[in-house]
Amino acid sequence: MMYSYEELKEIATKYATYCISIREKLNQKPLGFEDFFGKERAYRDLKAKKEQPEVEEVIKYLNNTCKLYAKRGFMIKGKKIRSLIRTKLNEGFSVNDFLSVIDIKVYWLKDKEMHKYFRPSTLFGNKFEDYLNECSQPIIETKENKLTDAIRFAATDNY
Repeated sequence: MMYSYEELKEIATKYATYCISIREKLNQKPLGFEDFFGKERAYRDLKAKKEQPEVEEVIKYLNNTCKLYAKRGFMIKGKKIRSLIRTKLNEGFSVNDFLSVIDIKVYWLKDKEMHKYFRPSTLFGNKFEDYLNECSQPIIETKENKLTDAIRFAATDNY
């Protein structure tokens, strides 16, 4: 990973501040620059991993859906919502799965009783896979379905 001049300058400034604080407060020998730089790089990598773009995409889509129905939306940097989404991503679900669940459950926003359950802890919680497998369109009855049901009913009916 290449660092810009500004980033290296920032890291060097942090290192100098670190060295001064360690010497003054703890009377200890500070880490060498290479060790400090390695820790700083690991910290930046961890921070970049936590700020996954997929997570922000899901939250933005959820917020846009909420705003269509005059709800305020959810914090993009919220720890709880981000951890719920990250957990499901680690289980193997995709961003499209999240968007599908939001689209399937959007009717909750129109319902007087269910609108309060349109929230990340419900949508992306334990029943996420159930919501994903739920049918968003009602099953349309055809003549074949009615005929099959009538035959099944007649076959099991006791006269």
